[in-house]
Amino acid sequence: MIELPYLAHGPIGQAFAEQSQDFGYLYDRGQSIAWVKSRWSVGDKGDLLLKAAIGDYCTELYLRYPKDTPRLSLLLDSRFRQGVLAEAKPHLPKWKFSEQFDQDAFLLGVPGNGVVDLRTGQLRDMQRTDYITKRTRVRPDPNHEPKRFLKFMDEITDGDTELNAYLTRIMHEAQPGSGDGAESGQRSGRWAWCGERFAEFRRL
Repeated sequence: MIELPYLAHGPIGQAFAEQSQDFGYLYDRGQSIAWVKSRWSVGDKGDLLLKAAIGDYCTELYLRYPKDTPRLSLLLDSRFRQGVLAEAKPHLPKWKFSEQFDQDAFLLGVPGNGVVDLRTGQLRDMQRTDYITKRTRVRPDPNHEPKRFLKFMDEITDGDTELNAYLTRIMHEAQPGSGDGAESGQRSGRWAWCGERFAEFRRL
């Protein structure tokens, strides 16, 4: 607990930065980044999210001490809090975006604070340590039948269930992953092959 007789911007700002896991700085982009419970958000314009978090932190400190503690009211002063923010920023963790975020191509962020593991199809809660900044606009519904897709696959295969299953498996294997080089080339080739087959079937 911070000793209030030595209350100053620096100690509180540093303590906040060391305790908080929700903020950082992207040195390769020159932007801040914040965890907003549903994903990591790049660019905290005007430090609004950081200001709010520091405000909550100062309020929490204020409530810990007896009301007659000397200088306690400083924690509620907006100018003091601005000083805390200035002192906290240099102590926030510094990351390189391209090495820390969106590294697992098989994790897909979805609305409702969720993430889908494309390797297993499992839908789970988004975690801070997923380091995901992007998400789709649609959340998967396990109870919803993809009627249009199933109809499309049935039409282009002319009801051939074995061919339908084969094409579906090829599409699954061709989805982008974390590899590169030859592996990525193989995936691109599979997608090109799928496109050619679809075109052929539609001409039948």
